[in-house]
Amino acid sequence: MGAFSRPRSALPTSMARRTPIDTLLTPRAAALTDALARAVAGESEAVHRARVASRRLREVLPALALDETEAWHPLRHDVRRVTRAL
Repeated sequence: MGAFSRPRSALPTSMARRTPIDTLLTPRAAALTDALARAVAGESEAVHRARVASRRLREVLPALALDETEAWHPLRHDVRRVTRAL
């Protein structure tokens, strides 16, 4: 190891390598889940937040497709149905 090298396990969590799913999908899915729970509880502003979160989640799905297939398409369609239901 060189003077500036550290084993990967020694990196602080903030510097650890993150996958596209960690970076793109997880926060958007969490935002949608949270907003939906609040909307069901009756918070009117949460309905708007859930619609926005669902659109953001739907738009990131094509970026996560690792190949040229349409494998993400059914999930994107399901998220669109959630948006419309709100």
